[in-house]
Amino acid sequence: MADHSGASPESKNLCERLFRALNQRIPNLEYRKGANKCSIGVIGGRKIFAWINSHSSRKSRLNIWFLGNLDQASRFRGLSVQARKTAASGSWADYEGSFSVDNDEQLADAVELLVSVSYPESIQPA
Repeated sequence: MADHSGASPESKNLCERLFRALNQRIPNLEYRKGANKCSIGVIGGRKIFAWINSHSSRKSRLNIWFLGNLDQASRFRGLSVQARKTAASGSWADYEGSFSVDNDEQLADAVELLVSVSYPESIQPA
């Protein structure tokens, strides 16, 4: 797995399409392509609501950490939502799970999960 700059063209495209789809549903989004991870959050929000933790360097695949409740996220059957492997503390504690996106169907489910589960958590007061 790689960062955005080292990712396969398909993974880069998938990451950028995720942002564009979210940007159509949520106002005032900020998309940052970092040296290690990409992030999507609301300008002025309490927390980033989606961390693109890794991009595949060989195929179309993203691993995304989401903000919010794992049980709520698990209802999206098209995604293999999993608890994060390591118990997190500090600023990462609110990111309970992750999922991978490989195709357009999963991309659509990812957008729905992030809009309905993760985004609302990002704008709640601490």
